[in-house]
Amino acid sequence: MCTFRTFITGTVTDCSRALAIASLAAAAYAAPYVPKDDSAVLERLPVRPGDPVARELRQLRAELTANPRKRETAVRLAERYFALATSEGDPRYVGYAQAALKPWWDLPAPPLDVLVMRAIFKQYSHDFSGAMRDLETATSEDPKSARAWSWRAAIHMVQADYERAREDCLALQTLESELYAVGCIAYLDGTTGKAAAAHRGLSAALAKTADVPPEVKVWVLTRLAEMALRQGDVKQAEEHFRAAYFEPINDQFLLAAYADFLLDQGRPEEVVPLLVDWVKSDILLLRLALAEQALKAPKAREHIEALRSRFDAAALRGDK
Repeated sequence: MCTFRTFITGTVTDCSRALAIASLAAAAYAAPYVPKDDSAVLERLPVRPGDPVARELRQLRAELTANPRKRETAVRLAERYFALATSEGDPRYVGYAQAALKPWWDLPAPPLDVLVMRAIFKQYSHDFSGAMRDLETATSEDPKSARAWSWRAAIHMVQADYERAREDCLALQTLESELYAVGCIAYLDGTTGKAAAAHRGLSAALAKTADVPPEVKVWVLTRLAEMALRQGDVKQAEEHFRAAYFEPINDQFLLAAYADFLLDQGRPEEVVPLLVDWVKSDILLLRLALAEQALKAPKAREHIEALRSRFDAAALRGDK
């Protein structure tokens, strides 16, 4: 279920926000930098020596180097890198993840675990039709693959194909716990005019579920905040956002939604300290720049220039 958060960058935007984002993008355009030497090191990703995630990554990389065709290790490494990309907002991890799966990537019929991961990366680059083809194959081969059904629902939601998204959510009801299944339907209902009922149902499911993993709790609380906003309950929405914020994990999509909320409430001065350490994330740097622009802060120009460089890099990669 928490896979849905990959697609959420904050849903409480308005026309003025869209125009502001467009103006930032336009102001940032310039010729991209191309290194003269393919071996040039442009930047090293940060690694904290005592970090258990860093230790796990080192171990998995060592195992894969020793045996590049050990699929279980490759998939696990790709999963860890993708989790970092979505939680930390650094897309370079996606490139590392895809490289781990290279031996199987172009196969017409890769193993099921690779097939689902390939679909996840395709949707990341907005190849939704390609991702859906892989996921349809996956659910046909294994109708009990909750992960594949979750991603199908997420993509159908992005495409506003709510009827098919509901079918995907219903398929999850026999495969996942009540919180996951209710969360899928509630997210759909909250988006299609049934926010009050969705909020009640999801709140009840969360209250009676023990030992909810932090990443799932953050996803649920963020969705509850959005549902509260759709009902005009700003106070309850902020309570949900703050509860999610104090969970012991990083989540750039929570921060994006919370920052959007604060900007919509005319509180850009609260956005800056919230996002100041998240400049590696494109979606968060964008919101930080909007807040700084509203405050006429000196850093605004620097961050707009950073966005320019990232847009250029995305254009070179052919990102959609």
